[in-house]
Amino acid sequence: MPAEKYAAPSLQSLIYAVQADAYSNLKRFPEAVVAKEKSMQLAVKPDPRDNLDLSAMYRDVGNPKKALELVQYNLDNNLGEAGKGAGFHMPTYYHLGLALTDLGQYREAAEAFSTGLQRQPDFAWAFYARGIAYDHLGDREYAKADFLKFSQIVKKKYVKEENTAKLAEYGISVP
Repeated sequence: MPAEKYAAPSLQSLIYAVQADAYSNLKRFPEAVVAKEKSMQLAVKPDPRDNLDLSAMYRDVGNPKKALELVQYNLDNNLGEAGKGAGFHMPTYYHLGLALTDLGQYREAAEAFSTGLQRQPDFAWAFYARGIAYDHLGDREYAKADFLKFSQIVKKKYVKEENTAKLAEYGISVP
């Protein structure tokens, strides 16, 4: 018999959560989604951050509509990052913006990133993502401003070739 039949639900939840992260790191997104959902079903206490993580996995698997539903669930149920009633911080608005971007709702995505940046104005990736939204809207001035801010505050070791290429379109490089 599998060991999970003998483990407490909280331990089973943790095992599935670790599996989900491993699958995600291996870019095996369908398996990551299944493992994360099992982890969340077994969790003793629902964790709003788990919804955001699962939202990211659904975006990775190509289902931005489900990703948006998960973030919206947190918003609708007042589930902030630190628990019920704690309020919403950058992660909620960042994931909301990413899902909206994937759905082609660029104006709404830019608004979500802006709301998050009010709460955490040093979150480099929100500037980059909002720049992408503005780029899709054809607003090169705002896109360039966000890409410039991103280039000034991002840790260079996290910047990928695709990010560098987008910045180069605007004549920007990461120092």
